[in-house]
Amino acid sequence: MGTITITGCPNAYCSEIVPLTTVADLFAKGIPPIAGGSLDQSAWFLEANRILQNEDATIGKNSNE
Repeated sequence: MGTITITGCPNAYCSEIVPLTTVADLFAKGIPPIAGGSLDQSAWFLEANRILQNEDATIGKNSNE
């Protein structure tokens, strides 16, 4: 597993995705951003949500080591 060195303010690095993480968290709890099911959501949102879930799983797995 690789590492990332943050040399500046973390907020500057990740502030653009904070709104996405909030909506993705609600989606994981069954509250989609657009009324309807998964097929009603935009492709970019579903892909971003998949990436966030994978990253979250990776972090969880690595924190148990």
